Amino acid sequence: TAPGEKRRAATDMTVAAFGLKSKAGLAGYDLVSRLAKSLHQRCESLGEAIADPAHVPVVKWHIDSLKQLLALRIKGSGGTVGTQILAELDRLDGKGSGS
Repeated sequence: TAPGEKRRAATDMTVAAFGLKSKAGLAGYDLVSRLAKSLHQRCESLGEAIADPAHVPVVKWHIDSLKQLLALRIKGSGGTVGTQILAELDRLDGKGSGS
């Protein structure tokens, strides 16, 4: 909540998301890499505001999804579940069909 803590949390999350994006892609975890890339981009664009209450649900969705995919060792694009996750990601990014 303090400015220094927000800055540190934003930096840590940005670095972690970038690292996961890179390593997951190299290891064949394409869907994980895509989600980590989305989180990384969101962190970079929002900066310290990533820790604001308005953004926490989207960040939490990213982190929870990444945890599940890694726990289940979902490689590649994730099949049907991966398609659904990417559709939700597009919706969160404002690229959905609007329905």
